[in-house]
Amino acid sequence: MRVETKVRSNLRSGAIGCYAYPEQDIYYSVGDPGKINIMNHLSTSIYAAVSGVGVGRWGVEVENTGQWAIEPENKQYWLRDKDESAHVSRPGSIGGQSAQVHAARLGMILHIQKLPSQQVWQGIQSVAVHDAQYTSSPTTLTKIGIKNKTRFDIHVSVFSAVQGGNTEQYSMKPGVTEYWNRTHPETVFVSVGSSPGVPKAYLGRPGFVLNITSAT
Repeated sequence: MRVETKVRSNLRSGAIGCYAYPEQDIYYSVGDPGKINIMNHLSTSIYAAVSGVGVGRWGVEVENTGQWAIEPENKQYWLRDKDESAHVSRPGSIGGQSAQVHAARLGMILHIQKLPSQQVWQGIQSVAVHDAQYTSSPTTLTKIGIKNKTRFDIHVSVFSAVQGGNTEQYSMKPGVTEYWNRTHPETVFVSVGSSPGVPKAYLGRPGFVLNITSAT
C-alpha cells in the first residue's frame, strides 16, 4: 500500500522516478514549453551540460553550454528553442569515464535513472595521431591550435616541455579556436561537457590546429 501511495503521488507531481520504467537507464515525460529539463533519480549528484543557445534576460541569446550540478531527486532546466543534446556524467574522475550523451528534447523532461560507473581506474585514454583530426596552419608554425567542434564546452590543458610554460586548464565554447605558444609537439589534455576532470590525451603539433570532434 505504501508503494502504491508513492506511485500515485509521483504520477500527480510528474516526478515518476524509478516507478515508471525501472529497467531503463532514461525515459522522457512532458515538461514545460521552451525548456529542456533533466531530472536526477540517482542517489548521488550528477553533472549535465546541454548544447545550443538559450535566451537570457531581455531576450538576449546566451550560450550556456557549461557544466551544471543536479542533486539527487532534483532537476535543472535550460531555455532552448529546439531539441539539443545532453552530456551527463557522475562527479569524480573514475565515474566520469562513463559519461553519456542523450537526446535533450524541447518541452520534455529527461529522467536519468541509471548511469554506468567504473569502479576501477582505467587510466587516461589517448588518441593516436592517425585517429585525430588536424588542420594545417602555416601562419602559426610556433603555435599549437585547438578548435572545439563539439556542441559542448571543452576544457583544455597544453603541456610544456619547458618549465614555466602556460599549462593551465582553459574552457572553450563550441566553434572557438585558441592557440598556445609551443615550438615542439606537446601532450594536450582535453575533456568535454559535463566532465572537465576526465580528459583524453592528444598530440598537439605546432603549425596545426587539433580539431576536437568527439563528445565522449
